[in-house]
Amino acid sequence: VPGDVATFVATAPGFAASEAALDSIRVVPNPFYLFGPFDNAVGNYNLFFHGLPAECTIDIYNLAGEWVDQRVKADGSDSYATWDLLTTNGVPVSSGIYIYVVDAPGFGQKIGKFAVFVESEVLKQY
Repeated sequence: VPGDVATFVATAPGFAASEAALDSIRVVPNPFYLFGPFDNAVGNYNLFFHGLPAECTIDIYNLAGEWVDQRVKADGSDSYATWDLLTTNGVPVSSGIYIYVVDAPGFGQKIGKFAVFVESEVLKQY
């Protein structure tokens, strides 16, 4: 009805600033299924790591223990990092379970997992 007013209050995302705060790191969306709500176009996939410290590195491995990619976050203006679901060689990852290791200097490490499901493998393009 005209004249109705709604007020929303949200807290700003914070940085992990201690070893205990590393437990709040989350991967979104998890599982990644065919596409994500943050994808800007078909085939341009994005996975987000939320609740990160101001500076950290994120190493991503497959279940065989093979290193897939690394993200380095050195920007203290936000608490997230984006991964485009490509290997370090620019090849799209396949469906599976992946392990991530967040190494935060001065705080410690956070190890977690996420799942990726893609409709079909697209390696014919590479």
